[in-house]
Amino acid sequence: MARQHEERGYTVRPILVPCRPLSTILDTYKGREIHWLKIDVEGMEENVINSWEPSKVRPWIVVVESTKPTTADPSHAGWESKLLSMGYDFAYFDGLNRFFISKDNVDIKSVFGPGPNIFDNFLIANDAYFSPRFSTLKIAEEELSNERNLRAVLEQDLADERRAKGAAEQDLIAERRAKGAAEQELAAERRAKGTAVQKLFSVLDAKQVAEQSAHEWKENAERLSEELHSVYRSRSWRLTKPYRFAGRSLGRIRSLLRDTIKTRSVRPAMRACAMLGLTVVRRYPSIKMILLKSMQPFPNFSGRLGLFAARNPPTGLSPQIEGTHGQLKWANASRRLKKRRDSRVADVLSQIRE
Repeated sequence: MARQHEERGYTVRPILVPCRPLSTILDTYKGREIHWLKIDVEGMEENVINSWEPSKVRPWIVVVESTKPTTADPSHAGWESKLLSMGYDFAYFDGLNRFFISKDNVDIKSVFGPGPNIFDNFLIANDAYFSPRFSTLKIAEEELSNERNLRAVLEQDLADERRAKGAAEQDLIAERRAKGAAEQELAAERRAKGTAVQKLFSVLDAKQVAEQSAHEWKENAERLSEELHSVYRSRSWRLTKPYRFAGRSLGRIRSLLRDTIKTRSVRPAMRACAMLGLTVVRRYPSIKMILLKSMQPFPNFSGRLGLFAARNPPTGLSPQIEGTHGQLKWANASRRLKKRRDSRVADVLSQIRE
């Protein structure tokens, strides 16, 4: 039986239960009238009835479940003959149980006539399955259950819709944040470009100012050079040349005398005189030729003078050469300045492109 229940999907759990034969139970009431005995042991009715003897106790009415568990299939074939042989007559079957009457009380068998029928004038209870109220209540309960199920479905759909709406709102918030970040980056890039453009304009303005200043310096330098050349070409400049040289020479001699008196050494004065003579010789080539011829008999002294001249190269230039040298220095400086500013402009332009 447990295996059959398990095959129908029921959970089976074994339990140990103490049992006694029916004879032992009935003998405990020996000497008393037993009106009713109900046997319902889920398919074990034959075992119970077989355990009745040797007890002599006979209840008036014996009711035995006569169908297989959970079905309408009859199950009395195996035990009914045994019960009949023990002095009982079959009296009634209600669809589930079979009623047996003891032959000692056969007079009560007459009350077991037909089952409940229309002539009994019975009333169906309000909570009975076949009552109109029960049917209406059943329909109402089914409708309520359907409404509850529909409400549960609608609530689930609403919850899903709310979750979807929440997810969409989260996505929208994330999109707005990303858009805000992108706008901030774009604004920062625009500010950077604006700053770079301002720097470029500043560099261009500075370049223009520098070029204008350089042009002015160039014009001033050319004007001053022309004026200086005019002075150098003038007759007065040429006529006063010896006097200027003499004045410078006397000034140097006075300075040498002061230094000699102060240091008490003639070496600085001798070096200064040698430098003065070297300057005169380099300025006047005719004197240089005369001095070289006169020094031929003194090769050692001539060699020392040559070494002194080599260690002290000329530093002074003629007015024409000095003017040309100044123009070259100005041109080189202007070229370097222009190149440096062009490089700065290129850097700013590359930053703007990026």
